[in-house]
Amino acid sequence: MEYRLLGPLEVVTEEGDAIAVPAPKRRALLAALLLEANRPVSPARLSEALWGDDAPPAAEESLHAHVSRLRRELGPGRVVTQPGGYLVRATVAELDVRSFEHELATATRAAGLSHWDEAADGFGRALELWRGPALADVPCSGYLEPEAARLEELRLTALEGRIDADLELGRHAALTAELAALVVEHPLRERLWRQLMLALYRSGRQADALAAYRRLRLALVEELGIDPSPEIQRLEGRILRQDPTLDGPAPGPILPLHRLPVPSTSLVGRRDELERAVATLRAHRLLTLTGPGGVGKTRLAILVAHALLADFADGVLFVDLSSTRVPAEVIARIGEATGGGERPAAVIGDRRILLVLDNFEQVVDAAPSIAELLERCPVLHILVTSRTPLRIHAERQLEVPPLPRAAGIALFEDRSRASLYSVESDEAVLDDIVGRLDGLPLAIELAAAHVRVLSAEALRDRLADRLTLLTAGPRDAPQRHRTLRETIAWSYDLLSPSGRSAFRALSVPAAGFDLAAAEAIGATDLDTIAELVDHSLLRRADDRYSMLETIREFAAERAAAEGETSTARDRHLAHYLVVARSTRRGTTEGGSMAGNAWVVMCMTERDNLRLAFDWAVASDDADAILQLFRATGMFWMMVGAIDEGERWGEAALEAARRLGDPAKLRQPLAALSEYPRFSGDPERALRLKDEALSLARGAGDDSDVAMILDDMASIHAGLGDFGTAHRLLTEALAIHEAVPAADTLSRAHTVVMLVELALDEGDVATAQHYIAELEVLEAATELFPDWIVESDSLRAKVLHAAGSDDEAGPMFRGVVRDAAAIGFRMGMVDALDCLATIEGSRDPAEAARLVGMADRLRAEARLRIWAPNEYQRTLETLGSVLGPEGFDRLRAEGHALRLPEIVEQVAGPRSVQGVEDIPALSGSVDG
Repeated sequence: MEYRLLGPLEVVTEEGDAIAVPAPKRRALLAALLLEANRPVSPARLSEALWGDDAPPAAEESLHAHVSRLRRELGPGRVVTQPGGYLVRATVAELDVRSFEHELATATRAAGLSHWDEAADGFGRALELWRGPALADVPCSGYLEPEAARLEELRLTALEGRIDADLELGRHAALTAELAALVVEHPLRERLWRQLMLALYRSGRQADALAAYRRLRLALVEELGIDPSPEIQRLEGRILRQDPTLDGPAPGPILPLHRLPVPSTSLVGRRDELERAVATLRAHRLLTLTGPGGVGKTRLAILVAHALLADFADGVLFVDLSSTRVPAEVIARIGEATGGGERPAAVIGDRRILLVLDNFEQVVDAAPSIAELLERCPVLHILVTSRTPLRIHAERQLEVPPLPRAAGIALFEDRSRASLYSVESDEAVLDDIVGRLDGLPLAIELAAAHVRVLSAEALRDRLADRLTLLTAGPRDAPQRHRTLRETIAWSYDLLSPSGRSAFRALSVPAAGFDLAAAEAIGATDLDTIAELVDHSLLRRADDRYSMLETIREFAAERAAAEGETSTARDRHLAHYLVVARSTRRGTTEGGSMAGNAWVVMCMTERDNLRLAFDWAVASDDADAILQLFRATGMFWMMVGAIDEGERWGEAALEAARRLGDPAKLRQPLAALSEYPRFSGDPERALRLKDEALSLARGAGDDSDVAMILDDMASIHAGLGDFGTAHRLLTEALAIHEAVPAADTLSRAHTVVMLVELALDEGDVATAQHYIAELEVLEAATELFPDWIVESDSLRAKVLHAAGSDDEAGPMFRGVVRDAAAIGFRMGMVDALDCLATIEGSRDPAEAARLVGMADRLRAEARLRIWAPNEYQRTLETLGSVLGPEGFDRLRAEGHALRLPEIVEQVAGPRSVQGVEDIPALSGSVDG
């Protein structure tokens, strides 16, 4: 077992598996035991470590409970009870604190003997054990707090010891950048200032060395009211005199100092990216990690660099470019890190070094200098993090994606524990939080900080305004990472003026959009779209573009601030009007279902169509409302989104009435009437169709009159009024007889209703007669994809009525497959109902599951039962065969299946390809 306290607490088995200790109090308990490893720790001392001076009344019982749970987490024999208290056994090699102290003592002895190579190596090994602040995620009460401070002091002592050894070995040039950062972090630590002054002087920078002394003196006077120590004052005098004894040994080579930041928190969910990045850098010399702000590029780069320490014998150096704005200064920054000044290539030469260049996006014009550096240094490797690629020949690019849901939840829980709070919430709530934050690690970490004052449910409910909520970043984080808004603004400010304008406009499209939409809505061109993709503000997947929701919210804010939202939405509406009008509903060549252009367009662009329609309504654009409804309104009927379709229809009807043009009123009336027809309000459907019929008669449109008569006949037949149905269909037939070749599709529509009426009346021969006529008519016209599905279903019903279930069953299964391919819920439900009837006498268990499947889809689409008498007979038959409990259980099994699973069970696994479950279009039945 390996125990790690020098950073977040970690326990790792011999096999390399991490053991979670999730509760903050148990982490404190384990830390207290490990800091006194191999010695019994009394309950009183452990109580102090857990609660300090605020121990609860039942502290002893609570301590026993924590010990018991810790034993279960670590495994048997790890926490031992002894007369003096509790004990954890750990060797020096098993406990990083003891390993560190051992390496530190060994290196200190070597330094005392002036064995500087040995000392430098020893101090380096000691420091490599640190992964962040000691006990980083342990709540430190009682004596744990001073213990953490003691360990931090020892770390600084080791660091100063290593620097002293490096100075003695002539490595002063490589130390200046590191020391400059350290004195900023520890401004009152005189040993570091002394080392900086000496390194600068030996690097030929006497003036800088004296300036460092003046900065130290000012800091001490202002903070403490004292002067620097006599030793530092004497060093200043020797520098002024250019004392030759200060020169030290000749400069040594660049050392494998491995100057890398040590993350204060663990990395979650990046194993695949880590392995790919490591493999790529071993095979290639330049890798750029790209991705949006806050996705974790820097954290991943640091981890990659640590994983490659053994591969780069001459050094791994980290260069933070976030404060660099001038591309020409990049080489100088690299020179500071390597000790090469303005000419780092001369120092690097043929040494095997890995440079990590962080935050390159604002100095991307320095890319040619990086290419030149790689050419002059044949074994140099460079790892870059940037929101935009460098676009030079040697570059390999790895996009760092947002975290998948499971990893995002794990990160949220981990960072919540770091706030000393355990998250107690349903996983669905955490899944929703991670989803709303687009899986961005920065956003998740900012959100997790709020669990101190908000429950997970309350946090989720406030994420509608995520940019305002997520503003409490760590004070030690870079300014650009302290709020989500600042993170995105960093990328936005780097865009060209045309890029910023297009970015704001592209906050309008919903979900995803293609290049044509991007150019039209953004009023821009391909180069500008490429700029947004390069800066990780747009994501591309195949031929579609999208924004992460957090980025889209920022873009929308900026668009609103510039007063551009209405203009962008006008362009969005205009574009999708063109898309909707230019896509015909007929079948594609070969009668493909899923490949039908209209189906594909509606399925792909459904969110944008809805957004465009809503804007047309909000802006009172009656013509646009009518055009969109005419072109795509029946899509909602097809996919079973009855509520959405009725909403569109009502808006279209109101718009047509406002225009006062009877010709424009007919279509929305006829189309709107279909929704109550299939959702169970036949009286309202008849009223709407009757009004549409009067308008069609007034306009002299016989084809439209006939189709409305057909629909009214179908509704009356469903109500059991076969006489009225016959009368209406007779009138429709008379219209077709008067003009035989006027509209083949209209006559086919009438014939369909005649088949259905014959089936309702049990007249199989008449149904067979008309189904034969239907085949002739269909061969002479172009058919809609949903028509084809319904026609196949009608043929199967005629076969079933004729007793040919061996033929009808496979046909219904094919209908389920084809209906699912185009999202035709109504067609699926009808076919499943019929299959349940057929299977009732052959496989009652399968029939019960089919009933459940149909019930689920019917409830989601809010459809009525199309043949209630036959449905009820099926339920009664299955209930008597299977028994009430057996039938209910099997029915529930079918009801639990989602759309792709239903298609797989009914039509076979190969039928599932391309089937999309669309919960946004229908109600949920999962509670």
